[in-house]
Amino acid sequence: MIFFRLPPRLFVHGTPRQWRDPTRRWLAEEKDRSVALMRKAGVPVVETEYFADETPSLEMHFRICDDFETQGESLLDRLACSGKQKACSCTPSTT
Repeated sequence: MIFFRLPPRLFVHGTPRQWRDPTRRWLAEEKDRSVALMRKAGVPVVETEYFADETPSLEMHFRICDDFETQGESLLDRLACSGKQKACSCTPSTT
């Protein structure tokens, strides 16, 4: 059996409410500092801003659960599967 060691990668997901809300500037500052530190350490970083063309709102903050993708599945699908993998439609096929 051959094992490959993949280098670490960082995926950062956010919304304008998190990264561009003038009343919560520290969130973007913390994200930017973290991303800069990781890049300085040689870690590839992929930043994804959902709803980038929309005005920041609390509603979009929760709407991200519908659009956030993890390996082709929505976050809500994955959360619905917690604890009941055998009956879940998002369980990977073994055939």
